Formats: sequence, C-alpha cells, structure tokens
Amino acid sequence: MFSRALTRTLRPSPQPQCLFRWPSLPRQPLQSLRHRQSLPPPPTQIRLKSSTSSSGGPKKGVLSNISNRNRLMAFLAVLFSATGVTLGLWGYSTYLTYLANTTHAYPEPVAKELRKALYYSLPTSSSPRDAVRHFRLALEQCRDLGMDPLSDEVTGIKIELAGVLLRQGIIEKGIEVLEGVLDEVVAAAEAEKVDEGVRRKLLKKGVEIAARVGGVYVGKGRYAEAEEALGWAVETAVREARKLPIEKSPRQELHQDWLSNLEMSSLLETLASVYESTNRFFLATPLYLHALEYMPPNNCHSVVLMNNLSATLSQQPITPTLPLSREQLVTDSATPWAQKALKLANSIKPPDRTEECDLGCAVAMHNLAEFAEMLGDRELARQRYLEARSLAREMGVEEGVMKAEEGLKRVGG
Repeated sequence: MFSRALTRTLRPSPQPQCLFRWPSLPRQPLQSLRHRQSLPPPPTQIRLKSSTSSSGGPKKGVLSNISNRNRLMAFLAVLFSATGVTLGLWGYSTYLTYLANTTHAYPEPVAKELRKALYYSLPTSSSPRDAVRHFRLALEQCRDLGMDPLSDEVTGIKIELAGVLLRQGIIEKGIEVLEGVLDEVVAAAEAEKVDEGVRRKLLKKGVEIAARVGGVYVGKGRYAEAEEALGWAVETAVREARKLPIEKSPRQELHQDWLSNLEMSSLLETLASVYESTNRFFLATPLYLHALEYMPPNNCHSVVLMNNLSATLSQQPITPTLPLSREQLVTDSATPWAQKALKLANSIKPPDRTEECDLGCAVAMHNLAEFAEMLGDRELARQRYLEARSLAREMGVEEGVMKAEEGLKRVGG
C-alpha cells in the first residue's frame, strides 16, 4: 500500500484526474485544486512601426527624439528608485508596527528584550543565537517583575524560545523548554481549589504543548517518546471532552471552550500514525476511526483518513482468538473503507475540493488493487493497478507510478 507520507508530502501537478476529468475553472484559492488553464488564442500581432518612414525620412512623434527617450529613461529610473525606497520604508514601518502589536501586553523592560529577540529570530537574521539570549533575558525580566509564570504572556515567551531552539537544530534544549512548560501547567491544573475554567484552560494549553513535543519526536523517528507525549495528550483531550455537555450534532463543533473538532481529529491521527509506523495496527485503527468522526462533511482529509483506516484494517494481526481470517478482514472491512474513500473523493466539488481528494483517489485505487491481489483476483487487481498507475501518472506522482508497475508485474499485467 502507499506509504502514509505519500498522501501528505507529494503534490499533484495541475489538472489531476480522479475517475473523470475536471473542466477548466477559474483560479481557486491557494488550498484549492489547481487546474491548468487552456491558453487563449494569441492576440492579433501589433508591431511597432519603424522609427523611420517608408520614405526614409525621420518619424515625428514623442519618442522620435533620442533626448526625449533619454529623459524618459531617467524619469523611470528615478521613479523606480523612489518606489523602492518607499516600499522599503513601508516594510520597515510595518515591521515596527508588528513588533509594537506583538509586545504591547508586556512591561517595557520585557518588551525591549522581546523586540530584540523577535528581530534576531527572523529568517534573514545573521545571528539567530542572539534570539535565544534575548528571549532568556525577557524571561528574567518577567521573573524580576513578578509576572505570573503561567500567564499566556510568559508561557508564550517560553514557547517562542523553544521554537527558536528547534529551528536551530538544538532539539533537546527545545524539547526541554516545552516539557518544562508542560510540567508547570499540569501541576497548576492538578492543584487543589483551582477554578474549573482555569483548570480547563491550563489543561488545554498542556495538550497543545504535548502535541507539539510529540510532533517533534515523530519528525525525528523517536516513536517511543512521541507515544508518551501524544498518548497523554489524547487521553487528556478525550477525558476532558467527555466531561463537557454536548449540545450539537457530532459533525459540528462539540465544545467551544475546548479543542476544536479539527484539533481533536489531528491529535488522534498523529498518535495513530505513531502506532502505524511501529506496526501496531490494532491500536492505530480505532484512533483513525475516531479521528474520522471529528471531521466535518465534504472535507478531503477524510479521504486520507479512510485510506489509512483501510490500510490498517488489512494488516491487523491474525491470532487464534480472532474469529476472522485475513481474507474476511480484507473483504468485509478494508475494501469497503477504500471504496468509501474513493466515493467521497469523487463527490467533493470545488471550492471544498483540495489536492488531497485527487491524491486520495490514486491511493484508494492502489489499495483496492492490492486487496484484490490479496484475495487472488488477479484480473481485477490488474485493472485497478492500471487505473492507479494512470491516476498517479496524470498527477505526476512518481512513487505511485512505480508501485503500480510493481503490482502489475506481480499479477502479470
């Protein structure tokens, strides 16, 4: 089956095909499906007449005199230079406004260090390590001024500091900062006589930090540590969500004062991916299913989740205590979910449609080909591999083309 990374990192080329060809459409927003616009017929060629008439005499007109043209070039040069200076000043002014808006909630001694830290943390900075130093000085000022260490302002500085460390590749120090904030907010949330609203706010912050820590560990392939952080985040998020009253339908936002549905889905999916990456498909499957329940309708990422669900279902461990064969799992569980993914991907239209739907089509078709192969239906598998290869080739997904061709070799296609 396609790797999970394929459904996220590869980008289809313009005008992908998903069982049918999309007509040319106006340009969509950045996250929408992109289409190759057919070029309009070339306009009538309009040629500039020669500066001399057919009789060879000089042409009269504004640009006929070379000194006039030189003055025009000089004027344009001055205009462009002035425009560049104006844009430069506007950009610097905008940057100063950004700094002021970012640091206005802090006392001036803290804001002063923060402005320097934010400046040195810019991508164009030649000394990003100075950002770390100024963030630490800002935290010292917070402590000296008696600011609440659990306030959004102070924890925000710590999280920014961790981000700078992580971007510089100082992973352990960055994680250490994040885990320090996590320990502080959880300890405060579990203290006695804490207001329920304050407790929930602290736990929400803790879940977000733990999810970020888990994501860093996943990126480094350190799945044991990722599982610990993400496991705590999922357990806490689900437990707290169950405590709150539900007044809306499952496909709408459940709790406005807790994580959003998409945040819950993303959190569950990330932990599921950890279990899938470590071949614990029996743990990944219920998490993918639960993540799918939080997704809104007509969302192309649901196609990704359905494909992942079908893949993990097909790879469940078969034990003597499980009253199912591999063929039954593939026929009754894995195949229907891949078919649902294909159906959903085909049903979503712009502007809801994104490239995840198009890539999801190719992934679902490839998975269905593998399922047919596992069930011994070589002809059906061959047809589906051919279609999966066509879809992948149309989108420029080389890995998909390669895997489909490997499947065709196995089934004699």
